[in-house]
Amino acid sequence: MRASGPALLDAARALAPRVEAGAEEAERRRDLPKELVEALASAGVFQMLVPAELGGGGLGPLEAIPVIEELARQDGSTGWCAGTAAIQSALVALRADEALVRGIFRDPRAVCAGGLAPMARARPADGGGYRIRGRFSFGSGVRFATTIVGGCLVEDDAGQPVVEDGAARMLAVCLPPADVTIHDNWHTSGLEATASCEYSVDETRVVPEAQAFPLWGAAPRGGRMGRLPMLSVAYIGHLSFALGVGRRALEEVREYARTRQRLRSDAVLAHRATFQRQLAEHEARLDAARLLALRAFGGLWDETSGGEVSLARRADVAQAAVHAAEVAAGVTDFALRSGGASSVYRSQRIQRCFRDMYTARQHIAVGDEIWERVGRARLGLATPDELL
Repeated sequence: MRASGPALLDAARALAPRVEAGAEEAERRRDLPKELVEALASAGVFQMLVPAELGGGGLGPLEAIPVIEELARQDGSTGWCAGTAAIQSALVALRADEALVRGIFRDPRAVCAGGLAPMARARPADGGGYRIRGRFSFGSGVRFATTIVGGCLVEDDAGQPVVEDGAARMLAVCLPPADVTIHDNWHTSGLEATASCEYSVDETRVVPEAQAFPLWGAAPRGGRMGRLPMLSVAYIGHLSFALGVGRRALEEVREYARTRQRLRSDAVLAHRATFQRQLAEHEARLDAARLLALRAFGGLWDETSGGEVSLARRADVAQAAVHAAEVAAGVTDFALRSGGASSVYRSQRIQRCFRDMYTARQHIAVGDEIWERVGRARLGLATPDELL
């Protein structure tokens, strides 16, 4: 029997000693420990958003957010991989060919992971299926995935994007790990243990049509979860990650402030009025961002009971996600500056929080253009198919 939301959150909390003890080594190795991945899979973390009828946890967004948030609080890379794999497992379960889906999730420890940005190109092959050229990028979790997912733009025989309903056609492909070459090029400032490498498939290989699925439009199954747009599902992970990393940064700087005293200061940092005020301000901002996120997803989830969700509710969730990312980035910046010279060492958790958060802020899903799209929606200028 799959764990409920509260039970899965308890299981995530129980992993904290193991996650935190191995975080520094995982960062050096640029990969999550195999035993940790197995523990996350056994707990049902990677399949928590997969519909229950397929053997998954069947959780909704409000149940999943605290789980990902807790794992990100323990370690940014762990939370990021847990969130992205849970989301991609859900998208495969909701949108891919039903026979393929049932085959994948016959394994209770199945993990779908990779990158959905359409960096590779898919060209229809003679006789059906697709030939893939180029590399997929930002493949968080590809080293431990049982099914590797990659986003593609579909092109015609002349190499031009195929346009449908005014937009380039985009799809995702599901690939067995044996068919994929992973390129070890993930050398970054943060989220190093996510091993978000580029990866590719032999251009001579034909990927069957049944292993490809569209990311846009209605999902063919999944009930209420299936009514969520792809980006709304993705925001579950982004905002949860930000809230968790921000929370850990505040925990670390509070602990630091109790004992550290700056040169020529007559009091430890915790007794300085400026620090006290800034700490309170950042805690209020993070708490407010969390409340906004829960309210936004609550409103969106309520709409799924009646059918298609509105552009306004989708905009609420997008706004909450980018706001959470910005607030958490500010929190980690405050923590790093408050930590003084000791924060420059890579072994310090405050610095890891800072590096992980600012690396995550580069993701297009929480980029500045999201504010613009939300603004258009608020002004009534957005179209129903706006990327929100």
